[in-house]
Amino acid sequence: MPATHLALPVVPMEDILKIKSAGIPLNRIEVEDIGPSIRFLMEYPNDSSTSPASSRISLNYYKHEKGCNIRWTKSGESGEKLVKAQDYMKMFLGHFKILFTPPNLPLREFYVRFSTKGSPAFPANLENVFKTTKTPICADALKISACNHEQVMKVLPYFSPNHLKFLMIAAEQDMELKIGELVDTEQWKQATQIDMSSVDLSDFPVQHFEHFARAKICYGKFNLGSVNGIIQMFQSGTSMEKYLQVYPRKVPSVKQLTESFGGGHVKTVKKEDTWYFEIPANSERVVQVKRDDYHVYFKYVGMEEVPEGAVIRG
Repeated sequence: MPATHLALPVVPMEDILKIKSAGIPLNRIEVEDIGPSIRFLMEYPNDSSTSPASSRISLNYYKHEKGCNIRWTKSGESGEKLVKAQDYMKMFLGHFKILFTPPNLPLREFYVRFSTKGSPAFPANLENVFKTTKTPICADALKISACNHEQVMKVLPYFSPNHLKFLMIAAEQDMELKIGELVDTEQWKQATQIDMSSVDLSDFPVQHFEHFARAKICYGKFNLGSVNGIIQMFQSGTSMEKYLQVYPRKVPSVKQLTESFGGGHVKTVKKEDTWYFEIPANSERVVQVKRDDYHVYFKYVGMEEVPEGAVIRG
């Protein structure tokens, strides 16, 4: 490590240097720009000599009239330090860079939140740190809470598609995603699970989610045509582990679905109705469509899970 890192003003950063030098991988990193402050949390795996609380280090960087005020918690301890004549953003970035100096260790989860109250410079500053890494960041899960498409793309391309399994994109406000740019990324193509349940994807063809084993999505304009299109996608699918949960702005009514599918639906629990559809190339499994007041669910189930008396439709 460069010598400049050793004279750090906050006690937990010394621990981070030791953990980094020892080659201990992180479980999770969280970064939130909530303006005019930044929250920075790191979680490490526990070993037999530590308590659960000792694996978490939290740093909060606040803008102060005299410089940067840093509050920290670690292992049940806490502290605070005012660093005079220092910008809070620069202080955070200096510490954040430590985690991405070689070697880059694997990470279970990375979460970043860009807020409407945050600094306009924060997304580009974060991207500049990612650009300094010689290899893509290896994380199993990447979660991005953004205000616009550009913020998503300041983060997504720098994570290894070969390691990424789960992708979450959440909206801090109404935002429009550029479909073509997003689905062309290797990260999108290689991830197997996705959660976009807070982003309205009304103009986003559902076929773009066909390769995901599990997906949670929001469709403001969700109608019977959308439901039938997803059923057909499931009926022609090759992966029998697929699960899709849709959050419509307005859920199609039981009456609408019954008129479209016909009778024979099953009321499994209160305010939940279920229909079943055959899979032409598979006699052992069916497509299950479940509706409640807030969601419509699609998944594959075995024939043994179809209740007696239920109608299996073509």
